[in-house]
Amino acid sequence: MQIYVESLFPTGVMIIDNFIDEHECDEILTYIRGLDMHQKDDTVPVNAKSSFDGVTDIVKEVSKHTAVDDFYDRTTFALNEYANVIGQPELKLSNSWSHIQYEGSYVVDHTHPNSKVSGVLYLNTSKESNNLIFKNPNPYCKIDAPVNGTEFNFTINEIPVGNGRLVMFPSWLEHGSNYNINKTQGRTMISFNSLVK
Repeated sequence: MQIYVESLFPTGVMIIDNFIDEHECDEILTYIRGLDMHQKDDTVPVNAKSSFDGVTDIVKEVSKHTAVDDFYDRTTFALNEYANVIGQPELKLSNSWSHIQYEGSYVVDHTHPNSKVSGVLYLNTSKESNNLIFKNPNPYCKIDAPVNGTEFNFTINEIPVGNGRLVMFPSWLEHGSNYNINKTQGRTMISFNSLVK
């Protein structure tokens, strides 16, 4: 007799370490800190600001106004590498924005409507930074009280953050900081959404 357990319906998340190097990180960070378009961000209700306005494409702006002139092309290439892995058609960036969190902030759990794939690139983090936390989309994992934790019943999955790390995921996948309080002053990220090209 052979018995085995099949893992059904996995959700792929792509992590690219050193997507940008330390010098590029500093260049982009300096540009973002100099922007005067940041405002209150509803996904980070306390001690944070964002350039999100639904119109500005911060990835394009970084390519135009910094020495990292291939940033848009590099991001689009990575996006489509991930799209290929998860079986999506060719995608294009639909919008992108920067956000800056200060100490005492947290990211409300959220999804990205009207998008296929979303991503976040970390520019300024520290050991005190919150991890990126994804919620299990299977509603039944929240009903039972398991005897022991396994890959089949966890409710969250944490992805450590770090400077230059790009994380891409299906836009429907709920994520945030699980109300963990940020302890990094000026934690800075670029986020983006995408649609079919």
